[in-house]
Amino acid sequence: MMQESSALDQRDLELVHALQINPRASWQLVGSVLGMDPATAGRRWARLVEHGWAWVSTSPTPLLAGPMCVALVELDCAPGGIRESAEMISRDSEALTIEHIAGGCDLLVVVVTTDLAQMSEYIHGRLGRMRGVTGVRSNIVTHLLAEGGGWHLDVLAPAQQSRLLREMRNPEPRVKPLTSTDYSLLRALNTTGRATTAELAEQLSISPATVRRRIDTLTVAGYLALRCEFARSQVGWPATAIYWGTAPAADLAGIGAQLRRRPETRTCLALAGPRNVWLVSYLHSIADSPRLEAELSQTIPELVINDRAIVYHTIKQYGHVLDTEGRRVTTIPIAGMLG
Repeated sequence: MMQESSALDQRDLELVHALQINPRASWQLVGSVLGMDPATAGRRWARLVEHGWAWVSTSPTPLLAGPMCVALVELDCAPGGIRESAEMISRDSEALTIEHIAGGCDLLVVVVTTDLAQMSEYIHGRLGRMRGVTGVRSNIVTHLLAEGGGWHLDVLAPAQQSRLLREMRNPEPRVKPLTSTDYSLLRALNTTGRATTAELAEQLSISPATVRRRIDTLTVAGYLALRCEFARSQVGWPATAIYWGTAPAADLAGIGAQLRRRPETRTCLALAGPRNVWLVSYLHSIADSPRLEAELSQTIPELVINDRAIVYHTIKQYGHVLDTEGRRVTTIPIAGMLG
């Protein structure tokens, strides 16, 4: 059972923000930017990870996810059966994200498979036949409009952020076959994104120099992106609102660009269906949802919101199973993306 721990304090938030910007920054750099002893920064981070308050993991990149098939699946559940259904689905590597929502369905699942045939089999052969599931509706995701890994806290000064950004390697996406070692490295980083090169080398039975070289190569090539996540219940963004909308296909790219600039935007997907835009927004409170929707209607009039929901509980997020406070409990490897 996960041990209890105190909530995140201001120094913890600064540490999390630093690692959101540069997830594998050295403790020397992090300590220098934050005015904190490097050893203290490392101990603080170890405490956050131990209690599930924060973690660094891989983020599905467009290049890595390109060959995959992604769908947004809405599930209706029998009365009293939501928890059992969610627990069963959370063990599946195909279930990338699971939300328990107050809206037009009970569970909202982002599903990832290698192709459409496997997607059909998983949705209708697995989810549709699951005990307690009474209804299934799905839409295929055509492309990503706004990516969730870009959502950051706003606690560090611009100069601090700039120092961390200077150390980052900018990706230059290019297609190149991945090796079995690459996939092993991606799987290891998916669980423990800040594992040292020595720890990764021992785990994979390769040299530390090979680990460093492969991480750099995968990052620059666009296959590896890391993200620092945390329990939002502790940092003033506890509410999540989900919106479905309709927009002309020609306007989708521009809508995505506008939504990426908004601080509330977590993820926005284009769907193949009558409601062709799906937006996830982080909010300070559920009372902010009508305000955000009104602002969107004024600033992006080509996007018509025609349905909305509030999330009771994010059960699984990018392969990480969460408790009701948003703390990471365990990690399930993502189907296909990590070999």
